[in-house]
Amino acid sequence: RQVPCATGDVSKTGSWAEESDIGLVHCKSFATRRLEHLWQAPWGFAPGAVLVEVLEGVEQEAMRHAERLRAHLAKSEASVDVRVDRTRIFDPAEALTMQARYADLAVLARPTGDDAAITHAFFDAFLFGSGRPLLTVPVDKPAARESRFQKILLAWKPTRESARAIHDAIALFEPTDVEVLIVDPEIGDLWHGDEPGADIGAHLAEHGLRVNVSRRPAGSMSVAPTVLLHAAEDDVDLIVAGGYGHTRMREWVLGGATRTI
Repeated sequence: RQVPCATGDVSKTGSWAEESDIGLVHCKSFATRRLEHLWQAPWGFAPGAVLVEVLEGVEQEAMRHAERLRAHLAKSEASVDVRVDRTRIFDPAEALTMQARYADLAVLARPTGDDAAITHAFFDAFLFGSGRPLLTVPVDKPAARESRFQKILLAWKPTRESARAIHDAIALFEPTDVEVLIVDPEIGDLWHGDEPGADIGAHLAEHGLRVNVSRRPAGSMSVAPTVLLHAAEDDVDLIVAGGYGHTRMREWVLGGATRTI
């Protein structure tokens, strides 16, 4: 598989560096053929000669950073390609989006701490601009050397995004069991039908998967905590969901399942 991965500076410490290490472990565990690295430039454009000087400095630091990353990954069992995108060095999110289009899967550490805003920018760019599936990995527990997603939880809604997510997951990870979870299902022909989850359950079973359908009220919780609770109770390896059931602006203002999960 080809998997681009957004990373931080492997020579530094802090939350971004820790997230990068976790993300790299997951990237390597998928036996990747390509791993992306792009340096995050902290400043914007400047005119004329100032821009040239700044750009040269940023590019030189990016090249040094790339060499450190190559050395860090030299003993990896996966074939690794570290790239610096000179044409988009001031817009790393856009650069990552472009490179992800030539890969099978994008991997990103779940945002935490002071670097959450940067990671969220990468997340949105991957999700909406790449056309490729995105895997976010937790940073609060060690990454396994080999990531095997045999049992997955599908947070199902009858939407284009959810259908795309589950079929990408099946193709990439070849699971054996799928737990279909529907939170506060709306019954009726215009949404889940008379028996929520029955159609997607039958469809997945036709792929040879062992399928269980659960319907669960959120109660006093919102959708995201309900999904996370169910995942913990069912001991699944991976949560699969479509991104952004509401507009990004609404989720940015009010929060939503995509950002929370």
